[in-house]
Amino acid sequence: FSILLKMNSPIIRYSQLVMPQDANVLGTLFGGQMVSWMDISASKAVHRFLKDTNADAALTRAIDAIEFKEPVHVGNWVNFEAKIISTGRSSIHIQIDAYKETKELDKLLACTARFTFVSVKKLQDGTYEKVDHLKAVRNSILLTSNNLVEWLQSEVVHSPDSVSAVGKKIPA
Repeated sequence: FSILLKMNSPIIRYSQLVMPQDANVLGTLFGGQMVSWMDISASKAVHRFLKDTNADAALTRAIDAIEFKEPVHVGNWVNFEAKIISTGRSSIHIQIDAYKETKELDKLLACTARFTFVSVKKLQDGTYEKVDHLKAVRNSILLTSNNLVEWLQSEVVHSPDSVSAVGKKIPA
């Protein structure tokens, strides 16, 4: 079963200046470069999240959604805001918003995406394996048996495969 926990995480910021080598033939930011920068931004948020966990790192598992909203030109800044929106046992779901900044504009949403990362641990032979990071449970208040179900119902994101630790579906 999978448990997706809602997160109240900080917004992690990262910025890039669009240079000529980042542009396509139209003089706007190449989409692949935007995706790469969004991945770095998400990685920074995940890196901070994994402190004090049993995971060594996390890898990009999927780009769940991405939407390019506005062109970004050479000379513009792109300011990224990444926020962990939910976690599973080893998965971490991140929302990344990329804002264009120009001399005339302070903040215009240029691209938005959702990424999924998976926590991994390095083995003695140099390979990596998926690992439970258990961050959300470790950072929660110790629960008594009386308030465990109430806590799960308030913390679990309602999705078709989300179930509580007691094995029952949580009503949406």
